[in-house]
Amino acid sequence: MVNARISAGVVRIHGEVLGSVLATERVEFRGRARVVGGLEAPIVVMDEGVLFEGSYRMTTVHPEETREPRDLSVVSLKR
Repeated sequence: MVNARISAGVVRIHGEVLGSVLATERVEFRGRARVVGGLEAPIVVMDEGVLFEGSYRMTTVHPEETREPRDLSVVSLKR
């Protein structure tokens, strides 16, 4: 379980998040993910069984040349 504001290019959630999620490219909720809070992203993918409670704001995808370099590091957040 994470209680934080998450901001990244691509966000994949498999556990529980309490807080806001901001993705510049896409957000994926996998398995039995639970998210309570705000969500802002151009693309959202949800598996069956995901719980999302909060607000969602759809943004636009920025052209490749205007994007900042992506941080490709992986942060594993397990229950």
